[in-house]
Amino acid sequence: MSPFYSTRSETDPARLMALYDLVTGAKERVREHYEFHSRRRGEGAFFRSFVVSCQGRDVGLLEYGKHHQLPAPHEAWLELNLDSQCAWNFEAARGLLMCSEEDLSRHGFRSFHTETRDTRLHPLLRDMKWNEVMEIVDTSLDLRSMLDLPFPALSEGCTVVSLPTLRERYGDKVAEHIQPLIREITADTPGFAEVALSLSVERIRDSLQDQGSYFLPEAFFFLEKDGELIGVHQLISSEPGQVSAAVTGILASHRRRGHMRALKLHGLAWSARAGFKSFRSNNEKNNPMLALNLSLGFRETSRSIVFHKSVD
Repeated sequence: MSPFYSTRSETDPARLMALYDLVTGAKERVREHYEFHSRRRGEGAFFRSFVVSCQGRDVGLLEYGKHHQLPAPHEAWLELNLDSQCAWNFEAARGLLMCSEEDLSRHGFRSFHTETRDTRLHPLLRDMKWNEVMEIVDTSLDLRSMLDLPFPALSEGCTVVSLPTLRERYGDKVAEHIQPLIREITADTPGFAEVALSLSVERIRDSLQDQGSYFLPEAFFFLEKDGELIGVHQLISSEPGQVSAAVTGILASHRRRGHMRALKLHGLAWSARAGFKSFRSNNEKNNPMLALNLSLGFRETSRSIVFHKSVD
């Protein structure tokens, strides 16, 4: 007999974090993810989390609802994570996804997004008319042997400044000064063009105030050249001892001059000196940032596929 999956609703962030970590091993986003959605639930945002059980054991999580990287009101995130060791039932998994899609549709969502490393789900999603959008490559770098890594020499006229420095300089107008840079770089990142459209000054200001424990203002780096902000490299820490990159890039007009490599090396040197043990990154497989990371010593750890589905 094929195994049957059952679900129960769960809202406690600690229990959700523990199960997500157990099922996926993706510690790099656990704390940030659940801190964010715990706050959003408190504000009335639509987001559901269900524990999936099979044969008397908790084996996964089914989550869906509004996500901060999907700005349009009709867009939703859906994620099904199952323990790789649990008994697999194609039709039972289909039932979980179908119920999720129906619930999202009832609440007015018409565009669904998901990302999964689980190769068992890939043919199921394709069979359910989800379209493959892009492949993401996860990489990692051990920082423990990089304590003596020097801060890089910068091109003439260039300086690395942090968010606290810009706050001292611009006060409550800092969002106005960094918004054009962040919006342009986000728009140029594969898969984030629509996100960039929503990056108004107000949203940037709100994001600087809505700070979870993962936020590292002293590691929100900007590259300045002759007084102009031309690059950004934001580091966050979603798990003790581990750092990862958020918005990162150089304006197109200033590329191919070594600026991005220097800014990345600055982030690595800072991270090692700050006591972090590892640096995690994920990039679309054709993104030049992936090649840069690999040239700096990062090693591939896993791959995932992003899928999308629209409903009438």
